[in-house]
Amino acid sequence: MRILMCLALAPVAMLAVGGMNPVIQPAPTYTYHDAGIIHLPCGLDIDTRQADAKLFNISDLSSQREGKVTCILHYEGPIHPHQRENLEAIGADIAGYLPNYAYLVRMDAEIATEVSSLTGLDWIGVYEPSYKLSPDIDSGAEEFDTFTVIIYEGSTDRRAAAVVEELGGEVITSIYGDWGSLLRIIISPSLLGEIAHDGSVKWIELYNQPHIMNASAQWVVQTWESGNRRIWDEGLTGKGQVISWIDSGLKASHNFFRDPDLSISGFDNYPSHRKVIAYVKSFSDPFNQISYGDENGHGTHTGGSLAGNDEPVGGSSANIGMAPDAKLYALDGGGGGSGIITHPNLEYSLAIPYEGNSAGAARIISLSWGHQSTRSYDAMCVFVDKTVWRRPDYLILSSAGNTSAGTYTGSPANAKNIIGVGGCQNAGAAFMVWNGSSIGPSGDGRIKPDLVVPGKDVRSAYATSNDAEIALSGTSMASPVAAGNAALVRQYFTDGYYPTGTPSYQAGFTPSAALLKATLINSVETDYGSNHVPDDNVGWGRPNLDNALYFPGDARKLVVADYDEGLETGTQFTGSVSVEADDVPLRITVCWMDFPAVESASPALVNDLNLEVVSPSGKTYRGNNFSENLSVEDGNYDVRNTVENVFVDSPEEGEWSIHVHGNNVPIGPQPFALVVTGNIAGDFPSIAFKDATVDDEGQSNPDGHMDPGEEVSVSVSLTNSGNGGLTNVQASLSTESGDVTVTDNSSNYGSINLGQTADGDGFEISVSASAEADSEIEFQVDISADDYSSTLNFNLPVGAPRYEWTTHDAGNVRLTVSEQ
Repeated sequence: MRILMCLALAPVAMLAVGGMNPVIQPAPTYTYHDAGIIHLPCGLDIDTRQADAKLFNISDLSSQREGKVTCILHYEGPIHPHQRENLEAIGADIAGYLPNYAYLVRMDAEIATEVSSLTGLDWIGVYEPSYKLSPDIDSGAEEFDTFTVIIYEGSTDRRAAAVVEELGGEVITSIYGDWGSLLRIIISPSLLGEIAHDGSVKWIELYNQPHIMNASAQWVVQTWESGNRRIWDEGLTGKGQVISWIDSGLKASHNFFRDPDLSISGFDNYPSHRKVIAYVKSFSDPFNQISYGDENGHGTHTGGSLAGNDEPVGGSSANIGMAPDAKLYALDGGGGGSGIITHPNLEYSLAIPYEGNSAGAARIISLSWGHQSTRSYDAMCVFVDKTVWRRPDYLILSSAGNTSAGTYTGSPANAKNIIGVGGCQNAGAAFMVWNGSSIGPSGDGRIKPDLVVPGKDVRSAYATSNDAEIALSGTSMASPVAAGNAALVRQYFTDGYYPTGTPSYQAGFTPSAALLKATLINSVETDYGSNHVPDDNVGWGRPNLDNALYFPGDARKLVVADYDEGLETGTQFTGSVSVEADDVPLRITVCWMDFPAVESASPALVNDLNLEVVSPSGKTYRGNNFSENLSVEDGNYDVRNTVENVFVDSPEEGEWSIHVHGNNVPIGPQPFALVVTGNIAGDFPSIAFKDATVDDEGQSNPDGHMDPGEEVSVSVSLTNSGNGGLTNVQASLSTESGDVTVTDNSSNYGSINLGQTADGDGFEISVSASAEADSEIEFQVDISADDYSSTLNFNLPVGAPRYEWTTHDAGNVRLTVSEQ
């Protein structure tokens, strides 16, 4: 029998870290005050309570139309999971959520008659062609303009393009794909109504071309103490992280990026390069070619702020990037005339670095461009939100915009699942608002920007020579500063600094984008004078990583929960922390990456979670009820934002209860991340997967592997990588694979002290004779102990591995198989 070291996947649900010991339980919900109103994206409202807005006879509709029927279904609300499931069970396609309590639904005409019998439904209406036109369109104008036409996902009908051409318009681009379909057209606005009559068309809006929009910035965001770069000093420099950005290109020969052993000479992958592992186009547009190299210097400057580092080539610049040891995945978006070229469906461009190459893949990307033509939640915002909903560990940051281009924050910074980054002043003046940064809120009233970092006089690489530097100002400079620091936060989790403050591979896990965003916002400085957070100028404030990331000796502790199983309507996450003293502020932040809304939805929130915190004396604080930078008691629930905070400056000593409610989750379940900082009592244990041993003695092929047809014992070794002991540790093993059956799913581990590893008494597994050799089976281990619970995943192969020996190091994940 031999020990097989297995691939340890990231914990999928950190339910109780630092003694929070949460539970998921039923919870009451409340109904919005305007529950009967449907707010349409076109700007119209439908009052379903009016006498003339009755539930019509849908059978009449189905008898009059062929093919797909598109309707609005309004529920009494809130919408519960069984109502969504019942709708999907009859074959209806939910094309989006409309506030309040309504689905935009497409269905075959023959099943439409079944809809009116669904429980909780109180109104049905036709989705009229006029509802599909953005309110920013002047339908009476005759002069031709450029528009984006969104096609319903899954539609194979290409009639809309033919209609455009029949009307004398031009189809510039047509995209049909699994991630969404669209047309980009040139036509007179007066003719758009006829295009909207096509059943495959979901939405039409103006097309707006996106345009491009550090020594002091390092310590400002790390500690807010002049010259103090403690986060770097603790070993967090971006090593093992890959960051991407879409910009005007890159002067790859600049010392911030140059590798003397490997030159970058064109568009290609460079996995062995010391800094830039790929230099590729953001989109190959045959009508708008992207040239190799930096067309205006913008991308070289922003790339330098992200992760530029000249030390490996003998340099000594003080203005290296925020994450100097991170790798870069460069996406060249052109930039001639300040315009940026991306795939018409931005998700396709964003997916390129996420998929990566053999050197790694980006999980953070910065966008220093956009448009400020509208404050609405437009198609580009939807593309961003779809990208993150499908890739929950992908953090996207975007510059909020500059006042020279528009007063208000624009797109894509106004997306929900993004960090919209505004600019503040730099160095010792970083506590001052910078009037060059555009302000919020978004068009539907959400808090924007999300945060600010130095955007004025940021010094970084300049493309005029290989060692040139220049100080530039703009939120274009702010976004990469924030993104580089986000990479330091990500390394904190992937390298296992959490929860002890010292690196431990076994404690490392892959954080969600929501956890990174919540950590950055939880860490903010709120020292902007009369601009009290949350504020239209500075959002939640300016990150100070040392306010959130715990290291040994700190009075302020960090507790996080990255809960990817999510909440549904009428469920809640409940936990608690014990505050030892009132000398350190207590901050509690919840963040979720929401399901994408319908284009121009207002409000754009789909899944509504609520944060509620109760003090030891019974005072109740609800998320985002603030006065002069601090939470106030009671108040209303927030029904617009996907980040909610409770900040208490001098918290009561004792146990604080934390509740995250699923109030209305029409398209769930909704994952979320929770971050708590303060003088929190108690030890912080953390269980990490170490390895798994297969015992197949007595089987036909006793080789230490799960072979087809075998009955085997599996011992899973668990290590306590936290800073406190665990008692009464129990584990339960499960899998969704049909190739194996867990016949004994429980294992007792007893007590696991700090730093110790325990094997438990093992699990029993039956492998199907039809299981495919060389396949991998994913297992889930649910762990419970006194005041602790968590979930881990690991993989075991069926049969012997096909290789003799390999070591793979991809940041926080290592796979080592001993020579056979």
